[in-house]
Amino acid sequence: MTTGPQTIVDSVHIAQGIWENEASSLSVSESSPLLARSGHGNLYLVLETVGGFPDHESIQRSIVELVQENYQTPGSITAAIREAIKTANVWLFEQNVSSPREERGIAGLTVLVLKDQDAYVGQMGPSLLYHVRQGNVTRYPDESSWLTSSQLQDVDVRESPPLGLRREIEPQLSHLRLSEGDHFVLSSTTLVTYAKADDISDALTRTGANNVRKGIESLANGRDLSSVVIEIGSGQSRAADRGAAPRPRAWDRISGSLRQRVATSDPDELADDEELHDETELDEQLPSLNWRDALSSVGRSFGRLVGGFRNAFQHVLPEKEQRTSKKPTVVRSRASGSTGPDRRLLWLALGIPLVVLGIYVVTRYQYEQSRLQQFQQLLRSAQEARIAAESETNVAEQRVKIRQAISQYQEALNLKATDATAKAEQQALQERLDVINQVKYLSWNELRDYGVSEDPRCHPSTVVVQGADVFVFDPGTERVYRSQFNQSRTALQNVASEQPLLRRGDHQGEFVATDFLDITWAEAGGSRGRSNLLIVNKTGQILEYDPWVGLKVLPMSAQTRWNQPTSVASYNGNLYVLDAAANRLLRYEPTPSGYDSPPGDYFASGVTVTLAGAVDMAIDGNLYLLYTSGTVAKYLRGQSLPFSQANMDEPLLSPTSIHATGTLDQTGFLYVADAGNHRIVQFNKSGEFVQQFRSRTSGQLADLRGLYVDDNLGKIYAISGCKLFWASIIE
Repeated sequence: MTTGPQTIVDSVHIAQGIWENEASSLSVSESSPLLARSGHGNLYLVLETVGGFPDHESIQRSIVELVQENYQTPGSITAAIREAIKTANVWLFEQNVSSPREERGIAGLTVLVLKDQDAYVGQMGPSLLYHVRQGNVTRYPDESSWLTSSQLQDVDVRESPPLGLRREIEPQLSHLRLSEGDHFVLSSTTLVTYAKADDISDALTRTGANNVRKGIESLANGRDLSSVVIEIGSGQSRAADRGAAPRPRAWDRISGSLRQRVATSDPDELADDEELHDETELDEQLPSLNWRDALSSVGRSFGRLVGGFRNAFQHVLPEKEQRTSKKPTVVRSRASGSTGPDRRLLWLALGIPLVVLGIYVVTRYQYEQSRLQQFQQLLRSAQEARIAAESETNVAEQRVKIRQAISQYQEALNLKATDATAKAEQQALQERLDVINQVKYLSWNELRDYGVSEDPRCHPSTVVVQGADVFVFDPGTERVYRSQFNQSRTALQNVASEQPLLRRGDHQGEFVATDFLDITWAEAGGSRGRSNLLIVNKTGQILEYDPWVGLKVLPMSAQTRWNQPTSVASYNGNLYVLDAAANRLLRYEPTPSGYDSPPGDYFASGVTVTLAGAVDMAIDGNLYLLYTSGTVAKYLRGQSLPFSQANMDEPLLSPTSIHATGTLDQTGFLYVADAGNHRIVQFNKSGEFVQQFRSRTSGQLADLRGLYVDDNLGKIYAISGCKLFWASIIE
């Protein structure tokens, strides 16, 4: 059975030049060897408080107790550390809010947990931990303004906020593997101000926890310092090497009478990383078990069972032969062919299954009780988060608390999937969150699958809908499709017999179709007398499709030289080509014959703009650029305008397409295909979030690409994977 690491712990606490026996800023809690598998392992922490607290020791004791209490939260060790630190932060933040400004302060915290062959670290604000292995010293955090700034006002609290400064923080978490002979040193940050890095390294690489502590004391030279030293040993063999009697988890010396706490019978946590744990999934789910009490209970039960079975087997087991004065007892050897069974072997054969059964029953009972306790605790936590969300007026905070409650209900359902109350509460919370997040679930109807009978390289990316015509561009197969709606506009006609409008290798006069870039619908405007589809290739050639005339090659300016164009768009007859690699957005004005006049730059020479990362654009009089980062940039006549993306529940993730309806800021909306979040997001023209559209069927929008919206009909068209879908926005 895997046991916890054998440790030797030493510490030092100096305050105002005095070595103190009691240290409210330090804590050590180690598990008993008999319970090495229970709880979350050995817990060590060092706390550092800064500011105007009237009673620093009282604040420190409260934070330590909160960390110790919340550290026992069911779940993984990493999650428990995170929850403990966040709880301590909220408590200190509320203390500051309710205190006069001159009595407020902040804190830094380092938490170390040792379990089996793993070390888990959580840090916040001014914190310091060293890991020493085979003479190599690694500092956590490696970089921190708390360790390099000579004055408090120089610290970058945005990068590493301390406890108590703001309500929501995110601790720094680390995970390490243990080796025999490793040292860990948790210390107040004053240590880095007392000596150079090389001197600290020399002190920390000494042999033995006691010598490391002496080295740290020497560096402090009587100045204020709090440190805990933990040496990882190999148990009895290490004790034998020293010539001492073996003693598991012994403390060589602990300054400050630090409290030692034996772990309770909390269930073992699930593995944080499957690749970093040797235990099987079954081992990780075993409950904590007090073997001494369990075996004692089994022994008593076995005694009672044996008494009951004795009478039942009286007629089966052979009786002892009675000695009489008339006839001596005859002892027969096994070799003589005696058929009488050995009474002791029979009792042993009966007893072993009973002992095994008893252990199993006790283990199973404690396992089920542990799961029930976890389940009930998760329900209580979820209900508390739900109540907190109901009283919260800040929308962002509401979202956080509701998500927390939903997550805890899900953890509870993982333990007891049939609980109807937890399911109903979780569903109600999800519906409430959807209302807050303006989620609208749509029924998406498949219009066409371009991957069924077509080239398996299908990768449709652009859809254009005009009247009864539906145009789709597929750069994967280098094809352009034209389909037509039926009368109800709910399906496409004659798909089985339909041929692509244009495919790679097709000839149109001297033009050979190849290297397609994109398609766009060009409205009449300027010298353009008709509205038609434009098909543009990457070498600067244009084909126009007129339903009455067919395909026609349009002349293009001889000055057209593109680097790596990504998309095209049209507005008021003009053609726009986004060449992000060249950091240019070119504008071609129509001529009576085509687009054979030299292009101009949309952005004036004095305007600084970065087009790298731009994947798509839309134009309604304003220009909207969509970036892979999720940013939408808005321009009018080359000048930047604000586009806030305000009130959205989560940022855009790997967006692929953008579409504008209406004209300028007076009418219409902006729609973005948010592929990473499997949704389509609607903004108003100022950039404020309006609502989001998702699918009632899981996975339908998992690979969003093209997007087209008809506000007049209330319909939205989207490409996901190789399929074209439509849905009604006003359903």
